[in-house]
Parts: sequence; C-alpha cells; structure tokens
Amino acid sequence: MKKSVASLATTALLLTSMTSSIACADQDALPAALERMFETAASDTDAFQAILETALKTWPDQRADILKAASKYSPGIASEKGAVNVSDSAMPTAGEQVVAAELAGEVEPVAEPAPALFSLSGWTGEINAGGSQNTGNTDQNAFYAGLKLNRSIEEQFEHALRVRLDFAKTDGVSQTEKGLGIYEFTWHGLDGFLLSNMFQAEYDRFAGYDYRLVDTINIGRKLIDSDKQKLRIEVGPGLRYTNFAMPDIIDPLIPVLESQTEIVARAAVNYELQLLENLKLVDRLTFEYGSVSTTIRNILELDTALSKSFSVRTSHEIKYESGAPTDKSKTDSISRLSVVFGF
Repeated sequence: MKKSVASLATTALLLTSMTSSIACADQDALPAALERMFETAASDTDAFQAILETALKTWPDQRADILKAASKYSPGIASEKGAVNVSDSAMPTAGEQVVAAELAGEVEPVAEPAPALFSLSGWTGEINAGGSQNTGNTDQNAFYAGLKLNRSIEEQFEHALRVRLDFAKTDGVSQTEKGLGIYEFTWHGLDGFLLSNMFQAEYDRFAGYDYRLVDTINIGRKLIDSDKQKLRIEVGPGLRYTNFAMPDIIDPLIPVLESQTEIVARAAVNYELQLLENLKLVDRLTFEYGSVSTTIRNILELDTALSKSFSVRTSHEIKYESGAPTDKSKTDSISRLSVVFGF
C-alpha cells in the first residue's frame, strides 16, 4: 500500500512537470524534459507507463520518436506499444508497428522486394557500333552493330542476350550479311556450379546456309571468380538445325540437301582479365561437335574505358566449320573496331 501511494505521488509529480512542459513547448517538437522524465521513472513501472501513455496521447504524430526515447530506459516497450496501444484514440498504424519493432531490435529492417523473374526492370547492357573487316567467304569491309543485355536476380538467376550484325553492300549488291543472336538463362545456385539453357540463331548466307538454330542444356563451373579475373567452363548436349542456302546453279544429277538436324555436344570457355583500371580483356571459345559438322568459334575482345559509360573495343573473331560446302571456305575471320555505350 505504501509503495502504491508513493508511486501515485511520483506519477502525479512527474505528470505535473510534463504538463508544465507541454504548456511551454512547441507542439511540433518533443519537450526536452520528456526524456529526463523517462529516466527518472525508469525504476517505477507504473509511473513510467503513465508518462508514456500520456505522451503518446499528447503527441500521436510523433509516436516513433517517443517510443525511441522510451526504449533507452525500457528496451521492450517499443515492441509492446507498437503492437498494442493502451489508448483507444491513438491506434498505431502498420508502419508504426514495424518501426517500433525495429527500434526494439526485434526485427531486421524490411528489405526491398526482389524483382520478378521475368520483369522488364533491372536490365543493364551496352550498345556498340563501328566497322569490321571480313576474310574467308567474304573479303569486305562492313558496318558492324551489337547489343548486349544482362539481368541478375538475387545473385542466382541471370538473363543474358547478345546480338551482333555485320552488313555491307557494293553497287547495291550485298557482299557481307552476317547475324548472330544468343540468349542464355543461367541458374547460379549450386555453390560455384551452374546450369544454363542457351539458344543461338545465326544467319550467314555467304557461308552456305540461310540460318542455323542451336539449343543446348549446359552444366558449368566458375573456376576463378574475382575482381581481377574470371574463368568459367560449360559442357552440355543439344540440337542443331541448319537450313542450307540453295546454290545459284543446281545440277539435277547432284542431290541438294535443304536442311539438317543433328545432335551436338557443346563446350565453352569464358575468360575475363582486368589488365588495368580502364583496360579489360575478354576471350570466349565455343566448340560444337556434331555428327555431320564441327564448329569452333573464338572471340577475343579488348575494351579501353574512356568514361563510366563510353569505351572503345577492338575484337577479332575466328570461326572454323568442318562441314562447309565444297565451294565455301572452312575458316572465316572478322576484325572489328567499335565504340561502346554502356547503361
């Protein structure tokens, strides 16, 4: 009984002091004396609760600040008052409940939601354009354009799209027509290992086929993955469909193969090396072994950064086709010089 009377006396005294502060204080700011009252009443639960409830009713718009001040002297109070408010006239919002729980240290701040797996947002990439010099089935200088798009999701899934085109005309007649598009979807959830599905579409009329489609399922591993250099290998089976270009003159005694589908085994090695802060070397080697033809392609690129978004790229590509038609060269090479804009 004596303790109750003493508690009531302490509470009345502290509330009187707070009332005086309220009369003098700016209503948009908490009185400096409020935190001192919490400190004084920290050892008296009833007085502490009475001061806190009065403060919450008086400044309902500053609930988070009041709970933060009170939490210094009663660590669990922020979570308690964030979940249930004893005042019927100032029920906390859902946002205030989360803030109160965070102040109490009971939950981690809510992270931004990850983008959806096939959302159009979050893409990065580059656009490049320049010139190319072709040798092999065509010996011609040509215009070159390329596009790369990448998107990573939660460091587990990755979309990658690469498109490039070489085109040239002389006196209105096409001398070079080459196009290549590659889309790859990769899952990086195997502690260094990865699974990917790669689809490739290629057009090269002067190499003996109108278009070629390749689809493979691959398993790979990151052998090196640092800021300085990266090395990744992949292997897997797939299908390759080739639609051959018709010859200008058809000999009725020689059968003409219009298209062909074959099972292939694919292997790829991707290597990146940061030579200097603004100088980067990239090499991509792919090997496709089929029952009819084997294709080997190597692309070596050297990027020199001029600014955060612009760079100059020189590259050299060599392609070998073991099953090329007898009137076509088995080896093609392309040297390119282009300006790259990254975004």
